Amino acid sequence: MRERSATGAQDLSKSIKKHLNDLTRLTASLLGDEKLSAITSSSAVKADMHRFVIELEPVKLTILQNDDISLDQNEIFEILKNFLDG
Repeated sequence: MRERSATGAQDLSKSIKKHLNDLTRLTASLLGDEKLSAITSSSAVKADMHRFVIELEPVKLTILQNDDISLDQNEIFEILKNFLDG
């Protein structure tokens, strides 16, 4: 989506923000080793997620801070990164 947004596709910026917000909420629901270890995915999905995390790092501070989630942007990023590295 970022690639399409950079090339001028309209309304993608709003969509990217929504996905980052969704990411925050989903990541918060994955807290706890038992929840993370229960997740299985194909190598293709893990590869896509790994690419996403790499691309997310420089812009991680753009992730919305939700009032109902106690995680900050750096914690969210670290949880995702650790999940993929583990």
